[in-house]
Order: sequence, then structure tokens, then C-alpha cells
Amino acid sequence: MRLKLRIIILLALSASLWESTTLANKSSNVSIHHFPQPPLIRNQVKFWEAIFEKYSQHQTVIHDSYFPHIIVDIIDYKVFQNKINQGRKFSKRQKTNLVSKYIKRYAKAIKRIQSQGRLALKFGSMEKRVFKVYKRDRAAYLALRNGKARLRSQTGLKDEFSRAATRAKSYLPYMERTFRKHGLPKDLTRMVFVESMFNLQALSKVGASGIWQFMPRTGRLFLRVTRWLDERNSPLKATEAAAKLLSANYKELGTWPLAITAYNHGVGGMKRATQNLATTDFSKIVAQYKSRTFGFASRNFYAEFLAAKAIFNRKFQHLVIGRSTPESLSKITLNTRHSIKSLTSKTPLTEAKIREHNPEINHKTLRRYRHNVLPRNYQLIIPTKYTKHLHKVIRPAHTRRL
Repeated sequence: MRLKLRIIILLALSASLWESTTLANKSSNVSIHHFPQPPLIRNQVKFWEAIFEKYSQHQTVIHDSYFPHIIVDIIDYKVFQNKINQGRKFSKRQKTNLVSKYIKRYAKAIKRIQSQGRLALKFGSMEKRVFKVYKRDRAAYLALRNGKARLRSQTGLKDEFSRAATRAKSYLPYMERTFRKHGLPKDLTRMVFVESMFNLQALSKVGASGIWQFMPRTGRLFLRVTRWLDERNSPLKATEAAAKLLSANYKELGTWPLAITAYNHGVGGMKRATQNLATTDFSKIVAQYKSRTFGFASRNFYAEFLAAKAIFNRKFQHLVIGRSTPESLSKITLNTRHSIKSLTSKTPLTEAKIREHNPEINHKTLRRYRHNVLPRNYQLIIPTKYTKHLHKVIRPAHTRRL
């Protein structure tokens, strides 16, 4: 009887141990599988890791548009400067012309291989080079032979990534706290490297602004975007908005590859992709989805994020460990409308400090329209040491330490 009881207890303990181990594994797999990397995506990630970590701004990589890891050539401008420019730096126009000539010549080589196969190798080194690099990947080689190979160029970002990592240390601690508050993986903050390289003045040719590169229409869902106040340009406020947008994307789409890509391509665009192919498999979408707007940037956005995350966490994580924002800050919600002039004349707060921590305020507002009022419920970010002075003047609706 005692033996049977011991056996029952042992079996129960074993079952309990197996269950707890399984739950632990499932729990640990949550973080592992937040950002999956199937083979197709992994090839993209390798390419972007090289762009961010290996190639500098003095180098341009010529590669396949659909198979970016198929690198056909690398143009090193320093070599050409000495050969044909008497050591002088190439202008932007000279670089563009040189890259264009290379791509045209390689495109000619691709056409020859498509029509003649191995016989095209007799034409020269460029045909040999194209054949050699495409032969390494079966899918890429089939695309080459079927006339679907397309080339593009990408300038190296090693120098810029390193500078961006230094700029990031002033903002990432706050950004990570904000994302954790919204229940998001802190590594999602590395998306800023892809969006803007932490350039506070980033403004795209299509109108996206700030380090999170919000378009005006999307920005207005979460931020004030007006002639005088454009909160897309506030790193702190835009980070809060980005966390809300990514949370909404994930709830709508159900996977991080889709949610992250939706930040670039839009939720509607990603839903159309999943419905068109009847799948949420991101690899299949990247490989098969055809849309006028789902171009190179959208297909590679998730992979760029993974590459930026890997490189920053491996090489620059030490810059933010144990850091906080350079200066203790607070966010004061204005209970009524106030002019910048009134805030600076009645408190020790200066225009310089307002401008430093509230870059969303149009500089013309500060320079010419000091009496122009800040709206009710506007959230003014200032050094915490000034809050007691402002409390005597503005009677804020709410004050929160950042």
C-alpha cells in the first residue's frame, strides 16, 4: 500500500514537474518568438546587418531588389576618387552617375544571361560576376533566368548607425519605459533606427516628420499636428503615439511581422495582403504579394528592424544601461490657454528651455508670436525643477514625472 502511495506521489510530482517545465518553456518562447526569422527573412536581415555594420557611406552596394542578399558589386568611392577624381571627394551627382552606369551595365549582363545562359559568360567579367552570385541561391537564379532579376543600390550606413546609437542614449531609456508601460517589447524601440536614425529634424520628401516619421494623417490620430504645434517632432510625445499605434496594429493583425510592417505600409495594406494570399505567413507575403505600394521599403521594413535591433543590442546596449533622460523632466497639462510670453515672464523658465524640450512648437511661434497662446490641455514638457514655479502661475490640470 505504501509502495503504491509512493508511486502515485512520484507520478504526481513528475506530472507537475513536466507541466511546470512546459509552461516555463512556453513562457520563454514568448520572447523568442516575438520576432520570428524564417529563412527568407533571415537572408534579408543578413543584408541589412551588413549595410548597418559593414559598409560605410563611402560605399554603395549593388544588389537584387527581391533577393537583397545577392550582392553583385560594391562601389568604393575612395578608390574612384584617387583614380579619376584626383583625390577629391565625389559630389552627390557624381556618385549617382557612377552608380547608374554600373547598374545599366549589370542589367545588360542580366539580359544576356537570360537569353544565352552560360554562353553569355564570354562577354566579360560582369556577366561572370552576375552568374556566380545568382548561382548561389536557387530561387534567385530562377528569377535571373526568367527575366525577373532587378537591381538597385544601397549606400552603406555604418557611420550613420554609429552616430545614431550615440544620439539614442538620450531617448531610449524613456522610450523603453513607455513601451513597457503599454505592454510592448522594449526592443520595438529600435524601429527608430530604421525610421530616422534618431535624427530629430527628420523630414521625408512625402511629409513624414520626427524620429518616428509619422505622416500628418496618422499623426493626428494621437498627436496635435497644426501650423504652430506639430507634436510629431517631439521625441517623447511621438514615442507615446508610436506605442499606441503599434499596440493597435498588433491587436488588428495578430503577429509582430505584420504589425511592424503595417507601421510602414498601413494596417489596411497588410490586411489586403493577408486576404489576397489567404495567409498570415509573412514570408509568403514578402515572396508573393504584388501591389503597387508594397515595394522594396515595405518588403524589407521588418528585416531592417531585426537587423537594427541585433546590432544595437550587440554593440551599443551599454550606452543606455542604467541611464535615464539627461535631465529630470515633467509633463504639465495646461488647464487653460497660456502664451509663451506669460510663462517666461512670470517664472524662471526660459524660451531656450521651452524650445529644447518642446521641439513641436514652431520656431516662428517662439520668435514672432510670443503672445500666441498654447491651447488648453496642451502638455508642456519642462525640467522638473521648474514645476513648482509654474504651479503658482498656471494651476495645471495635471503634472507627471517622465
